Amino acid sequence: MNFCAVLDCSNRSNTEKDKGYCRIPAIVSRSKPKKQALSVERRATWLARIRREDLVGDATEFYRVCGDHFISGT
Repeated sequence: MNFCAVLDCSNRSNTEKDKGYCRIPAIVSRSKPKKQALSVERRATWLARIRREDLVGDATEFYRVCGDHFISGT
């Protein structure tokens, strides 16, 4: 079961079956420096927009963000 990591969002994968859940991006460490820097920047942006101070380090590996928090192209 996945829980949305965004503050005040109560969506869960067992009750909201039609929603997608995305992982918080990991830092790519075994790659070229440019790609690694991009992954660090991308992860920092996600964490800044989620606005939760308790999400730090490897603990974010299991957190997800539900589809309600993404801009849709449709």
